[in-house]
Amino acid sequence: LPIYSGGAWSAPQRVDVGQTFESSFPAIASGEGGRLVVVWVNHYSSTTDGLFSAALEPGSSGFQPPAPVDLDLGQAIGTYPSVAMNLAGNALVAYRVVTAVSGPSTPEIPVGYVDAEIRMARFNGEYWSSFGQPLNRNPAQPMLAPTAANSPQVAIDLTGQGLVAWQEPDDSFVNRIYARRIFGMVPGNILQVSPSTYAGHPLNGPADELALDVAGFGEGAVAFRQQPAPGSGFTRPRVFVNEIPSSFDPHGAAFDGARIVDGGGAEGPAGPLGPLSMAVDGEGDFDVGFGSGVASYDARGNETEASAPVRLDEGSSAVPGDPVLARADN
Repeated sequence: LPIYSGGAWSAPQRVDVGQTFESSFPAIASGEGGRLVVVWVNHYSSTTDGLFSAALEPGSSGFQPPAPVDLDLGQAIGTYPSVAMNLAGNALVAYRVVTAVSGPSTPEIPVGYVDAEIRMARFNGEYWSSFGQPLNRNPAQPMLAPTAANSPQVAIDLTGQGLVAWQEPDDSFVNRIYARRIFGMVPGNILQVSPSTYAGHPLNGPADELALDVAGFGEGAVAFRQQPAPGSGFTRPRVFVNEIPSSFDPHGAAFDGARIVDGGGAEGPAGPLGPLSMAVDGEGDFDVGFGSGVASYDARGNETEASAPVRLDEGSSAVPGDPVLARADN
């Protein structure tokens, strides 16, 4: 990992020091003053892989030795960790642990699905503490096989509280997006982010991709891609955003309601849609970036309205759009 400081990049530093097996699923987050935390997966024993971490403290020239986060991943075939750090150096990590896959010995798991747990841990600047329980809505129900696009996402606010969102089938086995607020080591109520109906139409297609951001004192937003289905009112995938007010707001226990933000008219944008990038500030203003075919777009909005998407690229690209957006506190 090279580090950017003083206007220049350092030589790459090895983070998984002392580990002889190949590492995978790296993710990184930053705090103030040069704080960094990196997580990754590596072999732990003959029966299980582990999730590890290394931190870089302000003023330090090198990362601390690897520290364990979770040493019971089993075979880590879909961990895809998401890690977030606030200015003070507190961090949260969310990840998926596959416990069984479909096959002759597990006929109850549909093809393309797995049994899995959504797990989380908190970093206090020195040590990781596991939440000790799956955060899924229904851990006994199979989930779609993990990908980078449908894996859990986590964000953290100024106070160290967080928001985690993930994909999981509802009781009708339609893939939805769910979320929980995180208060210290206590997960909040499960909230459905992607709705079952929209504008009087049933949404029986899956929500198959998500992006998440939090700012200020818990002001959060989740973007997700909703696939069409007969009767949904649109024929192509759509980009939705659903916001949740600050945790101090009287209405902060629930999401405001999902809205289409892709500007694709009644049917949706013509080009292949995604991936998504979500950014929000402490006042509830947001930007959501998404690719549509070879174009890249930014749609802006707040709790009550959204503007038409603005094209970001110059129009000469031959590869799919993949914008990444960030928004400052102001």
